[in-house]
Amino acid sequence: MNDILVWWKLRQLKSKNLKARIHAIEKLGDLGDPQAIEPLIGSLFVKEEQAKAIDALVNIGSPAVESLVDRLITVEKLEGQKRQEMLGIIGEILRRIGDVQAIELLGKALEDKYTRHSALVGACYIRRCSSRRAACEST
Repeated sequence: MNDILVWWKLRQLKSKNLKARIHAIEKLGDLGDPQAIEPLIGSLFVKEEQAKAIDALVNIGSPAVESLVDRLITVEKLEGQKRQEMLGIIGEILRRIGDVQAIELLGKALEDKYTRHSALVGACYIRRCSSRRAACEST
């Protein structure tokens, strides 16, 4: 039953109807199926879908970490403000998931001269998001 529901919700992500897409994102987050990870990461780039996609990926949790770290590294190819925004969003999702696998994967990326810069920036965003949250919670 869940496989059919996941399939249907993944199809709805391609709908022209924004409400249908938002509902699909919410449901995919509730279902927590790893098949939804890449399409949900794609939804991070659509302003109207972004907040729900963030929550859905956090709900999926640890299974999403590897794909998020991969995207964090490749987002470096984006230009200017969009790059900064996406690094911050992905860093925040990884921080909220709280899986140490993210740090391990970023550590491996630091060893590669082609991914070192993106991994370092990503680690800084995760750290910055964590520091901001700790400061807000202590006041």
